[in-house]
Order: sequence, then C-alpha cells, then structure tokens
Amino acid sequence: MDSAPTPAAALAVERTGATPRLLLRPWGEQDIPAMVAAYRDPVMRQWLRRLVTTGDEARAIIQARRADWAAETGFSFAVLVAEPGVPGDLVSRS
Repeated sequence: MDSAPTPAAALAVERTGATPRLLLRPWGEQDIPAMVAAYRDPVMRQWLRRLVTTGDEARAIIQARRADWAAETGFSFAVLVAEPGVPGDLVSRS
C-alpha cells in the first residue's frame, strides 16, 4: 500500500436536467477494481496510452497520481455518480 497521503480534495457537482449529481475526488486504493474494470471497455481502450489489466497496474497509476498531487504537477480525480462506482476520470497536468 502507498504511504503517500491522500489529497484532501473533493468537489460535488449538483444534478442538472441532463446529468446526475457527481462527486470528483482523488483516486484511492478502494478504486482499484473499478479502474481495472473501466480499462476493459473496448471504446475507452482506443483512447488510452497505457492499458491497465491488473490490480498492481492500477495501484501503480494511483501511486503515480498521488505523487503528481504531492509535487503539484498534476491533479487526477475519480468521477463518481451518487450511486456506487467510478464512471470516469479527470486529470489536469502542468
């Protein structure tokens, strides 16, 4: 398990007529299964530079994103709907 602190940031985006209520928060160890599952999607895979097929690969990505937060060189958010699951990812890098 990664010893880097989890960034303390979350953003709630209220429901609109077209979208459900969303929550953006830093990726965590609890998201590993959802990340691996998302990377299996064939439509998503065509846009990826790197594939994730195992929990260890997902953990490595989460650790790298935490390091980006710590260095203030990038900020990555898991995008969740009000129901359980991680339907998306948002990354900002300098």
